[in-house]
Parts: sequence; structure tokens; C-alpha cells
Amino acid sequence: MKPLQQNRVNFGSDPEFFLQDEKGKIVGSERLVPVEGLAMERTYKKDERGNTIYEKGNPFPIDIPHIVRDGVQIEIHPKANTCRQSFNGNLYGLMRTLLFAARESKKYTINTKTLIKIDKKELMSLDKSSRQFGCKPSYNIYGEKTITVNPEVYRFRSAGGHIHVGKTGYDSKFDNALITQTEVFKIIAIMDILVGNTCVLIDKDKNQIERRKNYGRAGEYRMTSYGFEYRTLSNFWLRSPYLSSLVMGLTRTAVNVVLNSTKEDNYEEELLKLVNMKDIEKAINTNDYKLALHNFKKIKPWIKQALPNPTCKEYLPLYADNLKEFEHFITKPIEYWFGNDNFERIVNKEWDIYTRGFETFLSQIVASDLLTKQGKRDEKRINLKDSKLNSKDKKYLTKEINGIIKVINQPLGEITSNTHIILPSNKEALVHYQNSESIVEILPKKRIFKTKKVKTDELPSTVNN
Repeated sequence: MKPLQQNRVNFGSDPEFFLQDEKGKIVGSERLVPVEGLAMERTYKKDERGNTIYEKGNPFPIDIPHIVRDGVQIEIHPKANTCRQSFNGNLYGLMRTLLFAARESKKYTINTKTLIKIDKKELMSLDKSSRQFGCKPSYNIYGEKTITVNPEVYRFRSAGGHIHVGKTGYDSKFDNALITQTEVFKIIAIMDILVGNTCVLIDKDKNQIERRKNYGRAGEYRMTSYGFEYRTLSNFWLRSPYLSSLVMGLTRTAVNVVLNSTKEDNYEEELLKLVNMKDIEKAINTNDYKLALHNFKKIKPWIKQALPNPTCKEYLPLYADNLKEFEHFITKPIEYWFGNDNFERIVNKEWDIYTRGFETFLSQIVASDLLTKQGKRDEKRINLKDSKLNSKDKKYLTKEINGIIKVINQPLGEITSNTHIILPSNKEALVHYQNSESIVEILPKKRIFKTKKVKTDELPSTVNN
């Protein structure tokens, strides 16, 4: 089986959040979002002088990134893209728009939980349309029924992170297949294996068990005019652009598995041979980490064969050479890598690095953590002001790195790249470059890495498609 070709795939999403008041009580989205919605830029219509015309009550067109009500939930609609980086940039803009709108209200903040229970009094005070489940009915490739409860009695609400897949205009074969139900069914099954099951390994939130009693089950989908919607995931991947990069990258791979399979290289058939689809369904529907890990280990040989080529790294978040780092990554809770779920922190601290892909995260941040856990490196984070570094070392770091030295209690998810240097005292230091700041860690006396002196403008910057 030769390496899988990665054709372009147009992906989008409509992730959801909740709104809460000053006391932390969940309230309906209508308290903040107007009926026409919110958009990053209200420039979709202009008069003869070029001035923006804003029509209250008129919904924003689909090609304008915007924010809408969706029952109790707030839903954001980024513009679809074939590039993970561009898609993430759009998501980042909408999340900032939502953050600023909540700030301006001086009443509300955004809640990122995947499942909440709304107060009965608050639910019944909302408009009738807001008391209903916002989405149109879902369908399931395994024949399961979805959402059988009365929305005005059942007060749990969940925040979805659904994936939309559609035409690109680059390949008529691909475009036609994406609106053909038989082909879509095949893709949904492969997405359950590569996306849904894999996400169980990351999103260990026990609330997923309750959520999936009615919503977001394995095989859940909806056909659309432009393709289809995979409705299994929660909004957990909004915690970091790295996770968004992984989810969209795996989605692209799943589509290519089906549409690039041939008699000679039947990627779909070979993958399906390795797993029991009942186990895939069960792992997703019960959020069973152990079973999901068992399923994942079964497909590792396929990944090593179909996704081995280093020249394709710019298209692949997960491939043969980074499986070791991925398996270390999933042993830790999501908070270990990406901090807490405070929306303002997520937007300002996590998403400001939206240009970085998941493969970069594995090769730099997770690989660094893995080396430490294996005892190959015993890094000690220090405060330079209180350190035993001599004045030449301190001066070198301040001058040559040319950034604010920031060392203590730095969440791993905020470190975006690293480089090793030799200090004037011949000590070795690891420099993590984050935005305009540098985080320095002094390494043990025994050198492990080949290093050289570098300046800030020589530090690597990785961009992922």
C-alpha cells in the first residue's frame, strides 16, 4: 500500500458555547446575541458612498463569519477553508468577537463546558424557539434514533463541535462524491475510526457520557447542499488551535481514505479490516478511553503504511513518525497541555498562536515533555533574577535573545517553539520562543543536544497547512 494522497478538502464547523451571568448561572443566548446575529465585520452591504448598511433583523449571509443563537447555546459560524491555518484564523476572529461582546455587556461571560443543566425558571423565561433544541434532526449511519426527549422537560444542553465537509471546486470527482449519500456513509464510518475514536482519547470529560445518551453519538450526520456534517464531536477542540488542527487534519485524511481508495491501494478496506466497528461505536458512545485506546492500537500498522511519508507532514497532523509523541500526549489530561477552560484565557493565551499545527505541537512541546519524563533531560525552570547565572550569562540572554525572560509556571501549551544555545559560561540553555517573549530553561551539565548560539530572528517559525 503506497502512501495516501492528500487531496484538498473544504472543512468548516459550527461550534457552540454557553452564556453565564455574574453569578455563574447559565442563561439563554438571546440575552447577548441579537436575532440577526453578530459578525466580525458588518460590511456585507454598502451604499453608493461605500458606507456600511446594517439592517437590523436581517441575518448575515453564510459567507460572512458570524455568531448566532442556537436554542440556549451560542453558535459561531467560521468560513470554511481547505487550509487549517486559515480556518483557525477565522475561528480566532469569531472567538475574539464573542469575547468582546460579552465584555461590553458587563453582565455576561462565556462558558466553554461541553454539558450544562439550565435552571427551569430561566429556560421557561426564554423565547419558545430558544427553549427547543436548536438543530435540525440528525441521522445515523448505524440506524440509531437521536434526541427522543422533550426539550422543555430535559434541561441538559450540550455544546457541539460539529465538522462540516463540502465541495472545493478543485476536483469534480471529489465534489460529486461529497453529496452522494452512499459515499458519505463510507466517509462517516472512517471518520468514526480516525476522528471520533481518536477524540475519545483526548476528551476524557465524563459529561460526554450523559451528552451522548441523546446527542453526538457515533455515526451521527446530516446531509447538506454542499456536502455533509459530522455531528459526533463536542466543542472540546476549541480549547486550543492545536486541537482544531488535529481534528480538521484527521477529517481531511478520512475523506481521502475513501475517495482515493483503488483496487490496488484500498485504504478504506484495509482500515476496516483492522477494527470491529461495534467497538468503535461503543468507545465513542460511552466515552470509553480504554476501549478507544484498544481500537487505536489496532490501526497503528495502517497509519505506518498509509501515512509514513515525511514530505507530507504539512498535510498530516498524525503520521508514522509522531505516533510515539501522540501516545504520550493522550496519557495526560487536557488541562495539563492547555490549561483551564476559562474562555478569556483560551482566547488570549491559546488562540493567539493559531498559525501552529498539531504536528508542530507534538514535535516540540510533547517531544520535550516526553524527554523529561524519560529522564533524558532534567530541566529546571528558574527566575533569572534569583539564579546563580553570572552577569555575562544574564547579559547574553537579555541581549542576544532580545526578549522578556519569563520562566516560572509557564503552561506547556503556551510554548510554541524551542531552540538550544550555549551560554558564555558554557552552560546549556533551552529557549522557548512565545510571541515576543523568551522562556529560558537551564539544562543539566551533561549535554544532550547539539547546540549553537542563535539570535531571536533565527528562532524557527513553523506554518502548517
